[in-house]
Amino acid sequence: MIIESHSHWAVGHVSGFSVRVFKRGRVTKAFRTYHELAERMADYPILDEMDYSNRECEATFENIEHAAWRLKREYDLPENWQDETYSWLSDNRPNSLENTDDQGGWPDDDDLTAAFEALGYERVE
Repeated sequence: MIIESHSHWAVGHVSGFSVRVFKRGRVTKAFRTYHELAERMADYPILDEMDYSNRECEATFENIEHAAWRLKREYDLPENWQDETYSWLSDNRPNSLENTDDQGGWPDDDDLTAAFEALGYERVE
């Protein structure tokens, strides 16, 4: 397999890879593997559901931190606030954690405020 990158001023940029199909008149192991993966992905686009789920969860945890950038200054948050907030949202407002774009869930300010209030986090004066 060879990683390739090509660009043209009129049509843009493309990155990908090339796989040798035949070597000495026989189909290569690399191409057989590629073909098997391509067939699996044609049926269902996720090769490893557990890995995808883990990445989705990790992204959601990171997104909670980023989504709360403004609200974090308004509350006295404990060290493990992301875990508690995730758990509360999961139990009470699961739609706020829904992954709609393969980038993890992104709760809005209303959902985060509801979680902070329900978890008893005090507002900073």
